[in-house]
Amino acid sequence: MKIKVLIIVLVIILLLVVGGFFFVSYKKDKAKEIILEDVNALEKDIDIINDGTEIDDFKLIYEMEFYFENVKYDYAVNLLTNEIVNYDQEGQNNTNNQSNNNQNNNNQTTNTNQTDTNTTNTITSEEAKTIALEDAKVPSESVNNVIIEQDYNNGLLEYEIEFSFDQIRYEYTIDANGNIVSFDKEQIRS
Repeated sequence: MKIKVLIIVLVIILLLVVGGFFFVSYKKDKAKEIILEDVNALEKDIDIINDGTEIDDFKLIYEMEFYFENVKYDYAVNLLTNEIVNYDQEGQNNTNNQSNNNQNNNNQTTNTNQTDTNTTNTITSEEAKTIALEDAKVPSESVNNVIIEQDYNNGLLEYEIEFSFDQIRYEYTIDANGNIVSFDKEQIRS
């Protein structure tokens, strides 16, 4: 009798482990789809550097770090809710995929060879803030905790802008010409 109970318990544990593996595998594929849709990319067009799952604050999180069109992305997706909880972008995407605005593609790439030494294009901190808010699609009157810092990176002026909206913390770096150098978006934990 004890042997039958032990065998039943072992079979149940085995089924839970195998079922859990397939569940996580399915949810990882779904999370990858969500990330690719957010970046507007196909899996064949990206170069994955690192991906995997971890438990963070008792949440099962899928993280994927990859390159797409010379831009490095780092995403984290909650596997239970399929919600993007964090992402980071380093570099500038000249094809402007994130706004899904493919109009005037020829005009978007014509100025890529200009250098930052042209001071006539220098923007103000308020203009940098406006660029960040427009990119985040956040109304300026609704943001909280706005911090704007002026910094020099390799002798070039940059603005570091941080703000909060709807339980999300945004961080942008914008160069003196108004180009987004990097941004980060992270859910604020309560």
